[in-house]
Amino acid sequence: MLAISLGVLLVAAGGILSVFFFYPLAVFIGSRLFPLRLPRDNSYEPTVTVLTATRNAADFIDAKIDNTFALDYPEAKLDLVITLDGSDSLTEQRIATRASPRITLVVTDRHLGKATALNRALPHCSGEILLMTDADAILAPGALRMLLRHFADAQIGGVGGRRVIARDSAAMKRAQQHYIAIDSGLKSW
Repeated sequence: MLAISLGVLLVAAGGILSVFFFYPLAVFIGSRLFPLRLPRDNSYEPTVTVLTATRNAADFIDAKIDNTFALDYPEAKLDLVITLDGSDSLTEQRIATRASPRITLVVTDRHLGKATALNRALPHCSGEILLMTDADAILAPGALRMLLRHFADAQIGGVGGRRVIARDSAAMKRAQQHYIAIDSGLKSW
């Protein structure tokens, strides 16, 4: 019985070490042995659809719309699709007051989940590039250009940005920043 318990303990310890030590170590070593430097083209300007799935976002949907259209990007090449997933009518009313040919609203009457809301909105997205972002995520003015420059290389199929938490409780903010720092650090190797 002692041998079985010790075996289980060693397997569990090995699993924990592989996740928190060996995997990051392997990624670090691999990135140093086989560096991947992709070309970046800052002049690449495809059409872009910003897709936001939300539910009951009346408090911050105006800021999201303003932020999207304040991005450093040509107006004619940028549009916004907002999908409301069983959202309250106040959110829909707020978006309606911002009527624009550059904004498409997709509404589901009942809450079906974020994945379903995004899938229902995809047929309404016309951009060559799709930028998916949360309604409460405020992007830096140059963020879109920083993301897009990688897509000039036809081998690139997806790009992720760096998240910065700007609000919430101090303890939650520290915890999220710590997680994001580790996650981003691994991705940057």
